[in-house]
Amino acid sequence: MSKNFYNFLFTEHNTVCKAFERAKLFLSSNPDKKISREAHKFIMIKESDDVSDRIPKNFFDVHSLGVGRT
Repeated sequence: MSKNFYNFLFTEHNTVCKAFERAKLFLSSNPDKKISREAHKFIMIKESDDVSDRIPKNFFDVHSLGVGRT
């Protein structure tokens, strides 16, 4: 998805939101159903969005990911 996102963003000079939506649409149209079904998992969080109900409580807890452990 990132390859398509950056292509839509820089080659076609779309806004970030438009490039994201186009890349997501491109992913959802993949003929491989295992891949196309993953498109809904990508979300763009804008500063004005209330996404507290869509993000797991420990999502930003770096310790739950093992980051910083020795």
